[in-house]
Amino acid sequence: MAILDPLTCKKQRSMADFGILVVGHGTRRSTGQQQFLDLVQGIVQHAGQATGEPRAPGISNTAPAPPSQVIDQRTEGVAVEGAFLELASPPIEDAMERLVRRGVRRLGVVPVLLFAAGHARHDIPTLVAKHAQRLGIDVCGFAQPLELDPAGIDVSIDRCREAISLCQRDGRKGVETGGLAVLFVGRGSSDRAATDAFRRWCRRRAAAQGIQDWQCAFLHGASPNLAEGLRWLDRGDWPLRILQPHLLFDGQLMDCLREEVSIRQSSEVGESWGLARELGPDARIAAAFAQKAMKLAQPEQRFTRRGSMTLE
Repeated sequence: MAILDPLTCKKQRSMADFGILVVGHGTRRSTGQQQFLDLVQGIVQHAGQATGEPRAPGISNTAPAPPSQVIDQRTEGVAVEGAFLELASPPIEDAMERLVRRGVRRLGVVPVLLFAAGHARHDIPTLVAKHAQRLGIDVCGFAQPLELDPAGIDVSIDRCREAISLCQRDGRKGVETGGLAVLFVGRGSSDRAATDAFRRWCRRRAAAQGIQDWQCAFLHGASPNLAEGLRWLDRGDWPLRILQPHLLFDGQLMDCLREEVSIRQSSEVGESWGLARELGPDARIAAAFAQKAMKLAQPEQRFTRRGSMTLE
């Protein structure tokens, strides 16, 4: 196995042996697994649209596959398959074996992650390299996580507005009087670059919606933690307070936030608490990752090395 340099990728112009592996972190929650599989289906759809090719048959966001179904589709002659890093099936090695059986000899990898921390920089590249060597295929590159892509900000704004509308629909006190505070909650990481990137995302995200009162917090691995962020919200006098998770899929972390909001909704007087949904398999998120995937499929695409992985 080799990670190909730009000249080698440029020379190998045939798409017949090129495949794309879409990798998610993984969760034991069936809804989170399904959301990832739906997102992979969306990536296949949008990759086909971007190249002017028809959508692959059987792909539909309105008729999702069961969580156990392996995503194995082809668009513009490029095989696309999804896999989980851990906690769910199919694992990376199974997905790569299926791609090889379809004739793939050169591989582009799309980590479905929000920021480039340990999973993106080390865990996924290490596993991919191990199995690529065993299978005798080359890796042309790894796409960047979503990070500051406008699609993530747009979907996040919509999720926030949904939460505000739900508070209004339920007639919760304080909603109509104005005054909004938002706590952006990230997964967290010991990787300083990833936590700094989340803070930059929060600044851009708040500015995009015109939110004046906001704070960021992390569920683990960084400060301020969730408890500190909630204390900031508790101390204020805003009539409407929204917890905004910056997470891709449903799982235990969302359960933690649901519990915190539920406690406050039942005990607070004169204030409204709302919880925004996770980003989920939104078409805009799928399109953003599809664009990254198709860049990997372009032989003239240049790659640069960062850390222990090759990023677009």
